[in-house]
Amino acid sequence: MMFKSLFIFLFAAIILIGNAALSENTTLQEQEGESSVQTQTFVSNDSGYTVEFPEQWEVMKGVMGTDVVALAPKLDPEDLFRENVNIIFTQLEFPITKEEYYGFNLKSLEQLLVDFDLEESTDVQIDGVDARVIVFTHTMAIVNAKVMQYLILDENRAYVMTFTSDPIDFESYRPKFEEITNSFRFKR
Repeated sequence: MMFKSLFIFLFAAIILIGNAALSENTTLQEQEGESSVQTQTFVSNDSGYTVEFPEQWEVMKGVMGTDVVALAPKLDPEDLFRENVNIIFTQLEFPITKEEYYGFNLKSLEQLLVDFDLEESTDVQIDGVDARVIVFTHTMAIVNAKVMQYLILDENRAYVMTFTSDPIDFESYRPKFEEITNSFRFKR
């Protein structure tokens, strides 16, 4: 049962997202940051975090098991793919070490995704909590994707923050993905 829950949790983290409305336990606030770039702050009281997205991104709550999904604007009206981020939270009901959690997630990705190719795996900290960031490519139907995924385990609270891009555009979006990650704060 433990691995089934983690499997469902991970699988939902890699799905392309549709539309949803904001719930009452979530707020979205516009803010002007130090760099004069307008942002919108997503607050999840239930999952215990805040994160900032660029103002122009479409932000949706509760889509297909996610806490939040944010879609970048299309660069061209002909674009078939919108770069995106989604965050999934789960309250774990069993103890698991960070290495077990990271290993299980990686093994699941290898089994679930077509043409999975791990390019990077690095330990980082997000708001003072140890995490692992992985970068990989895969194919979903006819779409090639490059993904940067943060795996965060804070005691019995697990978060997966997934950024997905067209491989051609990944390096141009990476600074924006990292800026979003750096805005992630736990509500303690």
